[in-house]
Amino acid sequence: MLRLFSCFPLLVGLIFCASAMNTLAADFHAAHAIAKQYLKATILHDWESAVKLVDKESLENVKAFQTQHLKNAPTQADEEKLLRLLSMKDVEEIHRMTPADVYIRRGKAQTKMLANSKNLLPQMRKTLSLQTLATGMEGKNLVHATIRRKYVVDGNQFSELAYISLTGEGTVWKVSLDAQEPTITPVKK
Repeated sequence: MLRLFSCFPLLVGLIFCASAMNTLAADFHAAHAIAKQYLKATILHDWESAVKLVDKESLENVKAFQTQHLKNAPTQADEEKLLRLLSMKDVEEIHRMTPADVYIRRGKAQTKMLANSKNLLPQMRKTLSLQTLATGMEGKNLVHATIRRKYVVDGNQFSELAYISLTGEGTVWKVSLDAQEPTITPVKK
């Protein structure tokens, strides 16, 4: 019985070291820096920086979704409200935009909806911290990063987990906005 208790500190130390090594290994994965840059850009509403980190397919899907969302507005008044929020004159304008431009407009619309962005964003920028908890590979070209983000706004600290997926082509990693979507694959009987 005495031996069991004498091994306990060693066991706790090994668990702590394994956890620290996992976090350290996560920090060294090539996709890790991209995930952190993307999170920082989106939290701080820097849409021009964020869009550069997103993969092309995801941006095309954002444009398709936004186009459909505008077309499916329940009333003419709802459509006009959405167009104003996106700084657009008519629904056809979205067809002339690049997927990156649509992403940036959607982001700027989110910034417009913040109650007091001129005061909130500097507070967030000053207090933002990002801590990688894990990075895991799923196959050769898909990485998932779990990151704790914290920031203070108006005397309140916000802390939440972010789960970012990235796709890779060679040594280049981009954020995939679609990698976490459920998939259905038929199985042979």
